[in-house]
Amino acid sequence: MANAKTEHSRKLRRQSARESLARAIAEGRIKRKMLQAPTEIMDAFLAHMAATGGRTDAEKLSVINEMLNNLQEAKNNS
Repeated sequence: MANAKTEHSRKLRRQSARESLARAIAEGRIKRKMLQAPTEIMDAFLAHMAATGGRTDAEKLSVINEMLNNLQEAKNNS
């Protein structure tokens, strides 16, 4: 792909990625949620996400969800 780095190719890849994301959202395979909170709350949340060790936001959220599920389960069993 000699032209893979041209502006035209980059534009096509961006468009393809946008379309793929829109299709995944429309099909219900992924969900998008915009979070807004006071700075100190968001900073704490982002620090927790960073501490999970996950590579992607989805992996980080998965770790946090698992921790919360375990906490809830422990609370229910006590």
